[in-house]
Amino acid sequence: MWGMSLPKTQRKKLYSIKNRLIISVISLALFAILIALGISYLAARHEIKEVYDARLGQTAKQLLLTIPMRQSQLVKQQKLFNQWMQQLETRLHHDHDMESRLGHPYELKELIQYYRDGKMFWNTHNSFGSVTHLISHPGYGYFKIKGQKWRYFQYFAPEMNGHKDMIVVAESESVRSDIMGKLAMASGFPLLIIIPLLAIIMVVLINRQFRPLVELRQAIGDLDIQQLTPVNISELTLELEPLVNTLNRLLHQLDEAWQRERRFTRTAAHELKTPLAILRINAENALSSKNEEQLKEDLERILSGIERSDRLIHQLLILARVESLKPSDQKFGEIELNSLLQNVIAQLVPLALQNDQEIGLDGEPMVKIQGDELLLELLFSNLVDNAIRYSGKQSHIGVNLTVQTQQIHIDVCDDGAPIRDETRERIFENFYRENPEKGDGAGLGMAICQDIVAIHAGSVTLLPYSGVNCFRVSFPRHTSV
Repeated sequence: MWGMSLPKTQRKKLYSIKNRLIISVISLALFAILIALGISYLAARHEIKEVYDARLGQTAKQLLLTIPMRQSQLVKQQKLFNQWMQQLETRLHHDHDMESRLGHPYELKELIQYYRDGKMFWNTHNSFGSVTHLISHPGYGYFKIKGQKWRYFQYFAPEMNGHKDMIVVAESESVRSDIMGKLAMASGFPLLIIIPLLAIIMVVLINRQFRPLVELRQAIGDLDIQQLTPVNISELTLELEPLVNTLNRLLHQLDEAWQRERRFTRTAAHELKTPLAILRINAENALSSKNEEQLKEDLERILSGIERSDRLIHQLLILARVESLKPSDQKFGEIELNSLLQNVIAQLVPLALQNDQEIGLDGEPMVKIQGDELLLELLFSNLVDNAIRYSGKQSHIGVNLTVQTQQIHIDVCDDGAPIRDETRERIFENFYRENPEKGDGAGLGMAICQDIVAIHAGSVTLLPYSGVNCFRVSFPRHTSV
């Protein structure tokens, strides 16, 4: 039921579309950034491997070209090189500098071994023995010493002076790993700032784009049954426009229904008040009456009042039903007007004969329109019934059906007394009666007729007096068949 919440066992857990969208967008952006960073890292690692491998090969060949041929010179250069490396290691140990005028700490992670005729003559790391037994094949490869992985390049020089020279140039993989780590840090550190900033920007932008939805929620929350005003959004979007238009149409229909209900309640209370008061008075008179003839007269007034109240209630219900209908709500069928008018007149002929009245129908046959048969019968019954009741005895009543280019006209005319000007102006008002003392009507018949005609996209008018009182009902020709 409306206004009642479901038990917790039946209630589905609610979620926020906005929060889900924010999380999804941020997650997708973060995933894309990480993928791009991963691809960049792999590409950079490949390029670094290519560059450093090229450096290993180039270093090996340059060294072979500069190594002296005499053994004594090799020993002297070995001692000088060892002295340089020892000074570099000592300086770095005391100063902890990444760089110094003596060189770079990465030099300690490079290995060069020179072999002549299978005997090692030069080794940049005295703590390492010959690594030739670790090398599986010439060219590039990997070996491990003391748990560390090294990348090497082994090269055999062409035979010169009867000697076979070979050189091994290797570099610790930690050098490349350090460089990759620093590149990753250099690339990743800005992301640590960019990602939160990007998340904040996304949250702000999404909240900004959801502002019309928030405004719509507030506008709906402010609605009240006493004031069903249209919902207005300051920033209407393409997605929200159909929703707002549909909502406003429903609110308009609901407001119309609510106004009809209030009007019906007020009208019923007002119009039933007088007949009930009269019934009460007649009932009290009948109870206190001691004259049988007076008692009979009071009881007849009571019956007459009951009949009028019954007719009033019946017409109120018809009016409420007709007012609530719309052309779009109806499923019209094909109606043959001449046959419908014949049936209406046939039902009311006995009432006309009681007043010595003549009633006739003149019209073209087989004129068809799309309409509601019951409502159209009620429409013409009210018009003919009014002519019978108020035109006087021995009057002539005629119903004429004519077809023109654009419209179909049905005229209900009588030659009774002319309708007064004041009545002409107010005849279609609810509860208006020209002579309240005559008849048992409630003053709703003409209002009901007007509403029925409106449902069928037509009109009903009281034509100017020209010897007869004539009501004309007109339907547009496009509704005909």
